[in-house]
Amino acid sequence: IGVAVRKGLTVLPARYREVLRLRYFAKLSYEEIADTLGLSFMAVDALMRRAKGRLRETMEPILEREDLK
Repeated sequence: IGVAVRKGLTVLPARYREVLRLRYFAKLSYEEIADTLGLSFMAVDALMRRAKGRLRETMEPILEREDLK
């Protein structure tokens, strides 16, 4: 599944990749991400929801192809 996540991340818009990277790889809180990017907490929350949804959509075909589902 790690391979699918990496592949899925490569096709996301840069802004989505950035918030996901800061949250899950840099382990920043939403507040810290907001400060880092100069955004409000609500903007980070919305970006995270969109980024996760888009990642889920992009991973489905990858997982099906690789028979990981």
